[in-house]
Amino acid sequence: ISNAASFLNNTGTFTMSTGSSLSAAMITNSADFAATSSTLTGSVINNATSDFGLTTSTIIGGVTNAGAFALTGSSVTGTFTNTGAGILTATGSNTLGGLGGGTVDLGGPTPSVGDLLTVTGDLNGGAGTTILLGADLTLGTTDQIVVDGTTTGALAFNFTTTGAPTFLGTSAAVFETAVNGGYTYNFSGLPLGGAVVYSLDQLGDDLFLVGQTSAGIGGIAASVSLVQSLIGTVVNRPTSPFVSGLAAEEGCSQGGFARFTYGTASVSAATNNGVSTQSNTADATYQGLQAGWDYGCNDGRFFDGWDGSFGATVGYNTGSTDQNVFVATGVNTRALTSITHTDFDQRYIGAYAAISKDRLTADVQLRLEKTEFELNETEVVANSGLGLNDSAFETDSVNITGRVSYRLDLNDDGLNFVPTGGLSLSHTSSGKLTFAGGETLETSSFNSAVGFIGGTIAKTVIAPAGNAGTTYFASGNYYQELAGDRKSVFTDTLNTAQEITTENIGGFGEFSLGLNYVRILEDGVAGAKQLNANVRLDTRFGDNVRDSTSVTAQVRLSF
Repeated sequence: ISNAASFLNNTGTFTMSTGSSLSAAMITNSADFAATSSTLTGSVINNATSDFGLTTSTIIGGVTNAGAFALTGSSVTGTFTNTGAGILTATGSNTLGGLGGGTVDLGGPTPSVGDLLTVTGDLNGGAGTTILLGADLTLGTTDQIVVDGTTTGALAFNFTTTGAPTFLGTSAAVFETAVNGGYTYNFSGLPLGGAVVYSLDQLGDDLFLVGQTSAGIGGIAASVSLVQSLIGTVVNRPTSPFVSGLAAEEGCSQGGFARFTYGTASVSAATNNGVSTQSNTADATYQGLQAGWDYGCNDGRFFDGWDGSFGATVGYNTGSTDQNVFVATGVNTRALTSITHTDFDQRYIGAYAAISKDRLTADVQLRLEKTEFELNETEVVANSGLGLNDSAFETDSVNITGRVSYRLDLNDDGLNFVPTGGLSLSHTSSGKLTFAGGETLETSSFNSAVGFIGGTIAKTVIAPAGNAGTTYFASGNYYQELAGDRKSVFTDTLNTAQEITTENIGGFGEFSLGLNYVRILEDGVAGAKQLNANVRLDTRFGDNVRDSTSVTAQVRLSF
């Protein structure tokens, strides 16, 4: 059919067979229009509720669409503009001379993956252009739009997904444009749960489907790191063993002590998985019990006039953390999908030595630790969990801590100031966690070095009878993690690995109030000659340590 001056208005069923051509100034469809391997020349208008389908065909001209317009392996040389409720469905590889917005569906209601729409001119998204497309989350492939010109306006990408969520990487190009004219974008439809999550990220001027470890996975890596730091610097704060010589006499004695700690803390750290950086916060509750036994002399017989005590210790710490898992639901939106619960138990044995001479005191402690982790989760959004169900792993650590203190007497009434400094060194082994879906997270072995400095001001009051004394004290300390960041490796079910870096706990301050009590026992229990007791309240604050409060109570009997 060839009549350049004519106008075609189809109100019934119009079908063009293979090899046909149609030329008209205006081609209007108000019903059903179909063409296969054909050529249409002229401006095309597809009215509301009308169907227009092209298969391996070409329109030489522009299209205004207010109905359902389908392209399968076809091209439009002019600009394609959707108006009203008009929808363009493009299956396979199709080409447009320009795109004027509206709704573009790549592949239909259950899209296959791999459809390509090329716009040789500009894409004007206007106030809103919706793009429906498919993505295979196992292979990391998607439908794609490529714009050879300039892109402007607001683009909304709505995904329909297939495949198990295992893809890790940034190779799935979704949208490419030669010139970014200031377009904005958002996305929806990507799954919220699982160990691997997805987002649409802008790299340069283009958009890519990015598969990365869930914030919850980074949170687990951070939680392990934070719990180790929490135990090393908060629960087992670098404190001296509870040793004491006999106040009433010089000579040698032996004794044992018990120490109990209870506290809460909110600790945080940032993790980076090579794609994005996430902030992780764990709210922890913990308690610990330590016992020690030592032998010492306070008559200057050690090391040319030094007093000394040497002993062994055992301890047990237990606690739990809760960590919220958020997943991106858009460019600037995220949703709470699940809560990760981590229970930890630590057992340790150790040895210690404390020496003093005049006003100078020093001590060193060695601990061998085993920490067990058990993880569970609560789903806030159905089917959004990471795959944790009594998932467990353990790590081993070696810690050595040393400190030096010097007493400065401020007056003759028992007021003194004691500055203190020291270093705590640890090495922690690797651990491996397996998720319900078969993914794994292996925390690499790491070293920790915590330096600390502080001071205590104290006032001692002697009982009138001279057989007891009470010391009231206030202290301030600063702790700083000196070692580097910590590494973990997440491996998906396709054996693709992604490294996760977790920052250390950094620095934080501590303020304490407490009292010491000592009493000489004339008729002691089981031959005990002296009772020492201590209670202290600690609070800590820093960029990564907040809402941290603990109470420590300890008692010692010397024989």
